[in-house]
Amino acid sequence: MCGDVVVQVDSLVSRPGGWELYLRARPGWFIYSEDRMQKWDPASVHAEDDLGREYISSFGGSTGHPDHEELALDFLPPLDPRARRLTLTFRAAGEQVAVAFHHPSNGRA
Repeated sequence: MCGDVVVQVDSLVSRPGGWELYLRARPGWFIYSEDRMQKWDPASVHAEDDLGREYISSFGGSTGHPDHEELALDFLPPLDPRARRLTLTFRAAGEQVAVAFHHPSNGRA
């Protein structure tokens, strides 16, 4: 949980030109204006690997559901194959939560 949002990491997909992170956010990821014509992203996601390489995210799309929102974040540059660990740091409402992933092909689970 980060701020008023509960985030579930569904999957991380590596591609030749970058990588994508698929998430679910409850009750939702965005804050909307009263008329729902504008929306703001109240949370940010920072990514860094154990080699000190940082990855820049951009919004990759979302789908709204009655009780949650599914979204994709696109990251650049591509994941460094030498990295053993990737840490995602979610920041919202003055709080932060870190989630670490270990690269399975580097001998760690």
